[in-house]
Amino acid sequence: MTPRRAAILSAAAKLFQSNGIHSTAVEDITRESGISKGAFYKHFDSKDDLILELLQRFCDEMFHQGDLLSSTHRGSPLLALKRILTVQLEILTDYQNFMHAVAMDFPPNSTGPIPEAVDRLTRDLHALNERVLLAVFGPEVRPYVADLAVVLEGALHHYLMWRTWQGTTLRLERIAGFLAECLVAIVTGEQNLSPVLSNSAERPADPLNLESMARDLASARVAVQGDTSGAPTAGADLQTIDLLLDELHGEHPRGFLVDALLAQLYDRPYLTKHMTPIAAAWNAWKGRTE
Repeated sequence: MTPRRAAILSAAAKLFQSNGIHSTAVEDITRESGISKGAFYKHFDSKDDLILELLQRFCDEMFHQGDLLSSTHRGSPLLALKRILTVQLEILTDYQNFMHAVAMDFPPNSTGPIPEAVDRLTRDLHALNERVLLAVFGPEVRPYVADLAVVLEGALHHYLMWRTWQGTTLRLERIAGFLAECLVAIVTGEQNLSPVLSNSAERPADPLNLESMARDLASARVAVQGDTSGAPTAGADLQTIDLLLDELHGEHPRGFLVDALLAQLYDRPYLTKHMTPIAAAWNAWKGRTE
């Protein structure tokens, strides 16, 4: 990203947070960033295009936390959760005001590319949290992992709101530690839990989730074809992606094969960003059909 493009994004985020999105014009952004209107349109087609890039930047940062799963101490759910939740809280804090502005100006049931992007982001983040919880606690939590993710997301949101409203200086690591301990307590004492969201008998499989995965995978394929770094595995990776697409388009995707193909692609460093939301969506879909 060029310094000028980064300056435009930073200026826009600042203005959106203080004035709202609809009340911020392109002229306000150019004035804040010290560029001409013509220079703005060299980088962005419209204000909506800029908003979408800010949302994508937030999404990318959140999904990078998925990399932590391979480096955390799997044997200690508490330590793994503390580390992952601290990263989530740091990113959410950085984008809190911007995301609030988006929610205010594009409420639920709005139409258009921005509400659609927010809806997709919300679903993808929920799927990511399900994947994190499954990776930390294992398949035993699959029957109620969707409920557990909702509990986690609600707690994160309200702790951040508490910090804002009360003007407190609660350390993010302390919040993450407490939430991790609460989640461990829920999981270790789950014998009497009755799932609300994760009951597969009441929640039929959503084919649209597989279609969305296939679309994201097709985008990853384009990225591999356009990769200029000369990844030595690119040819094999394209074949793997094609096999995975064929499997997802089948009437009954074979879980063991999809798992193996996803794992192979996820291990490619240049594909991790593309594969993280796909893997999260697959685990969420699989958890609702088993």
